[in-house]
Amino acid sequence: MKNIPILYMTTSICQGEIVEQDEIIKLINTQIKAKAERSENYREITQDRIFAGIREGYFVYVIQNEVFDTNKQENFEEKNFVDEVQVKVSPQQMVKMHKLFGQLIKNYEEVYGEIKTIEQIVIEKPELMKNHPSRS
Repeated sequence: MKNIPILYMTTSICQGEIVEQDEIIKLINTQIKAKAERSENYREITQDRIFAGIREGYFVYVIQNEVFDTNKQENFEEKNFVDEVQVKVSPQQMVKMHKLFGQLIKNYEEVYGEIKTIEQIVIEKPELMKNHPSRS
């Protein structure tokens, strides 16, 4: 397996301006030591859906997960979702996230192959949807 580096995205505010981490190092001419810790509220979730929008001065997105009731048979026509977290991101940080995720997708595809959307998969293999309950 190919060794892929973990990519980090950092911005900070220096004298009222948002600057890149390496620019801060040049400005203060010293090495910055950073220690990351997990908060007591840290948890890992799997994203099922995401809703996003823009507001003046920031972007916002909400991550949702599908909720399953194991006590009853699932109805594929009706799904229940729960909001897990709402995230507000500055425009500057969003631009950096865009670059970061673009690089992560490129790295993933180099290691594991092309990422196909559900729509692409269904077009290539329509038989996968033949017995899906929503088709009956």
